[in-house]
Amino acid sequence: MYKSVTLRKSVAVVCVLLGTFSAAFGGSPRARHQQRLDRAVAKAAEFLSAQLGEDGTCSSEYQPESGRHLHGGKTAMIAYALLTAGADPKDPPLAAALSYLEQAELTGIYAVALRANAFAALKGARYRKGLAADVKWLIEAADPNGAYTYWSAGGKTLNTFDNSNNQMAVLGVWAGARVGIPVPMRYWQTVERYWDSQQNKANGGWGYRPGSRVYGSMTAAGLATMYICFDNLHRVDFIRCRATGEYKPIEDGMKWLAANFSVRRNPRHTEYKYYWLYSLERVGLASGRKYIGQHDWYAEGSAHLLATQGANGSWGRGDRVADTAFALLFLVRGRNPVLVNKLRYAGRWNARPRDMANLTSYLSHTFERTVRWQIVGVDAPMADW
Repeated sequence: MYKSVTLRKSVAVVCVLLGTFSAAFGGSPRARHQQRLDRAVAKAAEFLSAQLGEDGTCSSEYQPESGRHLHGGKTAMIAYALLTAGADPKDPPLAAALSYLEQAELTGIYAVALRANAFAALKGARYRKGLAADVKWLIEAADPNGAYTYWSAGGKTLNTFDNSNNQMAVLGVWAGARVGIPVPMRYWQTVERYWDSQQNKANGGWGYRPGSRVYGSMTAAGLATMYICFDNLHRVDFIRCRATGEYKPIEDGMKWLAANFSVRRNPRHTEYKYYWLYSLERVGLASGRKYIGQHDWYAEGSAHLLATQGANGSWGRGDRVADTAFALLFLVRGRNPVLVNKLRYAGRWNARPRDMANLTSYLSHTFERTVRWQIVGVDAPMADW
């Protein structure tokens, strides 16, 4: 009890100090930028909420007869994005969406995975049974090699599969694991082997399918998934200080991102820019890196999104639901407060590469307030601190 109280007081003091420092040194331009972000988030949330009908489904939802394995995905994505942005689950449009998702029979990887993320974002026990069922379904939907397609493999080896469905499935499983849903260790082992086999060893990137061209969103997906596996499979090495450096697939993937970085487009691709930004944010948070190469990923990404948001709060072209949801997730998750900086210096500075990731994960879960960490070099400008 004493340790718990002491920890709470320490966290409170750190947060107050960080807030005081920000107020003192942030300056009016930073304050104005934060206000612009607040308005952009609110407008995007308003746009997404307006897409939900009285029955709780998205007005442009895929229908069972024409898109059976995609049905429910847009509604689940809206719910996930709104909850991440801090929306009240009792708000009528969102409450109707959650009620629909609670009883919907979903059969597609994207839809089930996004629903799992929405359920994991909710407090209380009401949605825990549904979340556990989704996690179980997603684990069993993989083929024996850890591959996924748009629907369940049903225990059979798939002839056609892709890394985008794999990323989403793992995200759904991980969402459950973070709130206590049991996940067999062999699942993470299979996923790690799968993504390692998919990496282009010549340049460190990932593509949509084996042998396909490497591009940004899939490379970010591979990196973020590898970080998940790294955390779940190698914790003992971190605790005992046996980890001497980063995992090579991650090192190689980060080099590819640094060399090809852009927030104006999906690197080496002409489409899926907002999916790329969502995947980029996942890498930034998982790695603790404020910079990817020479690029401040959140500062550049948020500036681009602020400059390109539509008057109605949306992003993208045509059906803007998915693009707006991905953009909103980037803005909200990327601006979670930094609780602690980890100092990078010459020498063996990273013997426990996931210590701060584990600490901030624990504190976020314990205090129900998401915080993050970042790596800062000894020669970093004062603003980075």
